[in-house]
Amino acid sequence: MDKQPVLIICYGDTLHGDDGLGWHVADQMARRVPPDEVLVIACRQLTPDLAESVRDAQAVILVDAAPGETPGRITCHQVVCENGSNPASKQQLTPGELLAYTRALYGTAPPMWVWTITGESFEACDELSPVVQDAVLALVQILTDQVAVPA
Repeated sequence: MDKQPVLIICYGDTLHGDDGLGWHVADQMARRVPPDEVLVIACRQLTPDLAESVRDAQAVILVDAAPGETPGRITCHQVVCENGSNPASKQQLTPGELLAYTRALYGTAPPMWVWTITGESFEACDELSPVVQDAVLALVQILTDQVAVPA
């Protein structure tokens, strides 16, 4: 089976303000990138069933909201496997647990990065704060440039 070049998993809760930013990134990325080159998934949380999609990717990008003191701040870090827990018994995984679970099930752990945007408000609402809306646009451009496959 051919591997999908890039998998982007955007996650969060659309009913808690800025926590839903991943869904906005997923929607915009799906419009910008060719589906045969980049698979975009939007979901509420990281779950064990995502391991199959991770297995089939050459690289994985996760997008999530983060708490912090500087709303709209974009950060990125590479994920390392978190061994020691049993992800199959959990409903929600950390990025490191998802990577470790994929390795345990399929013998592969593609490179994985987490991009976050610091949220301003996680209160019950279905809209992003203006500073996070701007950051979403910036992150979509960064990711589009990052996954662009030269013709």
